Amino acid sequence: IVRPKRPPQGYKGSRQELIKWRRPFLKQRVRELQQVVDYIGRFGGRLAEKQMSASAPEKDPRQALLSEVLARADPSRLVLAGHSFGTAGIILALRQGLGRSIRGA
Repeated sequence: IVRPKRPPQGYKGSRQELIKWRRPFLKQRVRELQQVVDYIGRFGGRLAEKQMSASAPEKDPRQALLSEVLARADPSRLVLAGHSFGTAGIILALRQGLGRSIRGA
């Protein structure tokens, strides 16, 4: 996880400097989005719930809830939403091909 930092107090750099400063955060966000979409693609749907149940003999309540949510997930119909920096990460991820397996992306 890349912890967000604020620009130095009184930052008056150029737009390009700000973009350069934000680049590592955006790269990390894109990696995280890809991991989540890949995970849902692997484990979404009823069949996946059975596979997850079989691979985790002693589920904790969080794992059971995750299995239940993923059992109802349709990996081909995801909604990616964000605000401000979150939206920037989503747009960049989509430009890099994240949405190829998502209908309507």
